[in-house]
Amino acid sequence: MCPICGDESESVEHMLLLCHWVEPIWFGSYLNLWIDKISITTFDKWLLSFSSSLNGNSGDKDIMTSIGYICWYIWKMRCKTAIESHPPSPMVVICESHAACRSYLNAQASKNATCRTPVPVAQTPQFWSPPANGIVKINVDASWKPGHHKAGIGVILHDSSGVFAAGLACSIAADSVIEAETLAILEGCNFAIQHGHTRVVIESDSKEAISCLNRSIPRGRWQLYPILCSIRNSCSTFRDCNWSWVPRTANLAADHLAKLAMVNYSLVPCGYTLKSISKGDEGFVVEVGKMVGVQLELGFVIGEE
Repeated sequence: MCPICGDESESVEHMLLLCHWVEPIWFGSYLNLWIDKISITTFDKWLLSFSSSLNGNSGDKDIMTSIGYICWYIWKMRCKTAIESHPPSPMVVICESHAACRSYLNAQASKNATCRTPVPVAQTPQFWSPPANGIVKINVDASWKPGHHKAGIGVILHDSSGVFAAGLACSIAADSVIEAETLAILEGCNFAIQHGHTRVVIESDSKEAISCLNRSIPRGRWQLYPILCSIRNSCSTFRDCNWSWVPRTANLAADHLAKLAMVNYSLVPCGYTLKSISKGDEGFVVEVGKMVGVQLELGFVIGEE
């Protein structure tokens, strides 16, 4: 019997994929995986099915390596719980498996770089990580559809423990993807101000917007100038504010919320905030006010109060 949940036999599938405490590990990792419990028969068949779904590009090997490290650290945490009665911590598993995987891939890249014959070296995956102590991290993203002049925005706040603090999914009018991305940053700043945060780091996967904010606003597109100025004005209220560009792999949660808001454009008006994110029978439940909408392809279900 499983020593953690006490409900199921301690099979490989249950230990690594099905036990309730491992669900946030797979979803919280940079892989952002939702484990479909009903479809799982054996671990090897699940792994084969997942590897077959990859695109066949150079980063696939890194993804499979990351899965290996996540499984290894899930096992280590289970042993610690069973032997030392230590409460299982999904966040510790996420952070330690990330660090171990990154260290291994960096070592492999260095080893390959010393070879006489140049060989392609896969880039190290970049992951989301919690902010420093006392800092709130604001991840923002936008989803824009050409020809519709509308966009969805996702904003997520995490504290220094990596715990979800607040979130926002809303719709806006935008004439371009860069305008939508820049408005998402502004919305994230204002959202943090509304929640009383004074020390923040703001992460976006828009290189252009972050570059303008870090360097010179006048050098950016003239269409963005008023938005960038509004962002600077809003951030003047923070005691400590830093801008950071991150790749999409480190911004997946905000990306999903933006797509959710875009798909359910008429159901997610600007200003509806996330009350919680939890796991339901049909997917991950995102509670947004009293609105109801469903987008199972993204792994989200918006629930009603």
